[in-house]
Amino acid sequence: MAAPEAGQGRREAPAPKPLPLILVKRLSIFLLLLFLIALFYWAVGSFSSFLDETQLMLLGLLRWFSLGLAIVPMLGVALTVLFALFQRHAAKAWGVLGYAFLSVLGIAGLLLSDGLVALSRGLG
Repeated sequence: MAAPEAGQGRREAPAPKPLPLILVKRLSIFLLLLFLIALFYWAVGSFSSFLDETQLMLLGLLRWFSLGLAIVPMLGVALTVLFALFQRHAAKAWGVLGYAFLSVLGIAGLLLSDGLVALSRGLG
């Protein structure tokens, strides 16, 4: 069997992702893990009768992790689209949808934590 000629039977290697896109992806995953850990401990504390101050501290952590989780994936969407434009490749829909889902999750966590902190301080 003859060896394939240049350009036949072999795929071109995909262009490497730029460093900012890799950093944003890993930071998004890290913030998601921190968000889930804080949410888990808040939920466990709600059923295990943690002290009010501990619950408020967990809600404060949840607020900051949610804020980061809302902002960083939005940056990821922007960087993915810019990378796709400059490399003349179509942006992968799954990556953009994943970043959008993380942003929505961060916004939901932010609303939850802020609402619960406001309720704990009293409505009036």
